[in-house]
Amino acid sequence: MSEPWWNTSAEARDEVRGRLLELLYQIQFSRHDTIVIVGHSHFFRSMFQRFLHADVGHRSTELASRLCKDVLPNCGVACCQLDFSRGPRMITDVRLLVAAQTPNAGVKLVMQRQFEQPTGPVVHLTGVNHVPLFDLSARVQVTMWLADSSGVHIGRQAAWPAATAHATSPDDAKALADAKGKRNLRPGLVWRGRCTWNSARRLGQSHWGADTVLHLAVRSGKDSALLASAEVPMGCVGAEELELGALTYAPSRRGGPPTSDGSLGPPCTITLRSVAAERPVKHLFLLHTAQSTWSEAYRTMLRAAGMEEPSARASGGTGAVGEQTQKLKERLGGMAKRGQEAYQRMRAVMAKTDHPLSRIGYMQAERVGAAIRASAALSGVARSSAADGDGGAAADEEQRAALLSLLQGTHALWSSPLTRAVQTAQLALLPLLEAAGVVEVKANARQRRGLTNPNMSIGTVSGDAMRHRCVEKFRELAASEQGLCDEASLEQIEASELDTVEAEARWWSDKTESERDFQARVAELVSQIRYSPHESLVLVTHDDVFHELLGRHTHTSAHVRQGPLLKQMTSGSVPSCQLLWCCMDFGREHAQPITDVVDMSSLLQVAMPQQPRRGRSVSGRGSE
Repeated sequence: MSEPWWNTSAEARDEVRGRLLELLYQIQFSRHDTIVIVGHSHFFRSMFQRFLHADVGHRSTELASRLCKDVLPNCGVACCQLDFSRGPRMITDVRLLVAAQTPNAGVKLVMQRQFEQPTGPVVHLTGVNHVPLFDLSARVQVTMWLADSSGVHIGRQAAWPAATAHATSPDDAKALADAKGKRNLRPGLVWRGRCTWNSARRLGQSHWGADTVLHLAVRSGKDSALLASAEVPMGCVGAEELELGALTYAPSRRGGPPTSDGSLGPPCTITLRSVAAERPVKHLFLLHTAQSTWSEAYRTMLRAAGMEEPSARASGGTGAVGEQTQKLKERLGGMAKRGQEAYQRMRAVMAKTDHPLSRIGYMQAERVGAAIRASAALSGVARSSAADGDGGAAADEEQRAALLSLLQGTHALWSSPLTRAVQTAQLALLPLLEAAGVVEVKANARQRRGLTNPNMSIGTVSGDAMRHRCVEKFRELAASEQGLCDEASLEQIEASELDTVEAEARWWSDKTESERDFQARVAELVSQIRYSPHESLVLVTHDDVFHELLGRHTHTSAHVRQGPLLKQMTSGSVPSCQLLWCCMDFGREHAQPITDVVDMSSLLQVAMPQQPRRGRSVSGRGSE
């Protein structure tokens, strides 16, 4: 350093790159295994942009983006592992640390675990029962993390979103109702609730040991106050569900830390299990609901008002102008009369919620069920055609045979909790229901509650009453439409099971759902699909869930291959009983796992009852 080491002119990129290479050569051939370099943020950023290995981005996209685009904070530390045998990009691992003050005025380095890629075990949280709540805000959230025997975190924590709690007993339900009505409200009122998630998360893990302990915390969704906590050795969490007792807490009256809750009552329990092996590729069959009575009434009103029929035209030369004018007046008068009658019928339908299938909806779902039943034979024909053919036609027949065979072997049947969706699943998936035995209700697949669709997105029953309501509406339709419903099919539907774990209590909301909340709910549904033990699933859902899944969660490669189909499915009302196959590759992309889409309705050769297509209805959901 006997000579000036700085430059008085701007340094070119090639000069910076050459200086970086020279520094790395010095590191590579140094006799030391560990080296500390004190430098500047822009210099380190250039080094990461040039020499960061792609594996770091695969493990943690957020970390790689922060290293290559942002600057390190003051006194920030980046612990880098350099493997010069991996080629020109030798920085194979990075851990960020920041300086933090200790309570006794000292300073320590703390690892920024929010940028870690979770690589630990997968834990499935079924729910929390008898959690004590001290206010009327019935929102509960759960966090989990791994720690060693001394309590030191060894990985990034996983969080489950805030869920609505419901009363666990009639007494708690009455106490809650009284409190909400501001009757008999007393300070410190305690009621015990139950929350259900039925979804999984992957925990972060920097190292693994026999003494690893799983820690759980249950907090209020309103102010993050600690409600309950538990811990269990990770080795005790297996594939079978574990009901874990939790220590409950009461809020401190002086604003200090929460104290142990000494109130009597049933113990708080947390039900969880581990997910042994994650299958990165899932096959999702999306089935749209069949037509409901609401949609039928709306279409009837439009048709009666002449909005779905060709306009009356007076053709010149076919009679006097006065005669044509009279015919036009008569036609308009008849349309007004029919439109008024249809409007009154529409008002009667709108006075109700959670509408069942209409007559045409029943026929649509029944035809899909018949096509799925016949697809076993179609699969064999497709395989024969593929064997006899050659080139592109043989490849198409091979894909068709594979998809039909995959659909036949699907045993996981999921449905939105709305009646029209459950009825569609029970009827259209009846051939698959014979082997699966149960339809699982997924609250996250319900229709979005908007400003204009309260009648279509609000439920009326929950729990086992949902199955009874569906059967009752089928029976009512059979009584009103003689010869429409097959008695054998109705008996089979009555004998089938409906899993309502996620809809045991009120699963709908009277408030409008924001765009952010709706996106988070569909993302949670995608997480349920990802960690499901089944490789292939059928999901019966609605327009808005179709749009969100095929828009936000679809990879760019799928848009390149199936652009017209995806544009059709995301730009308007989805046709009733539309069936799509979606390939979800979570190993390739977590945020956008849908890498391919195929129109299964055309493969099944389903002929739906012909109906005039219309645009969006007042509710924005034209096909339901």
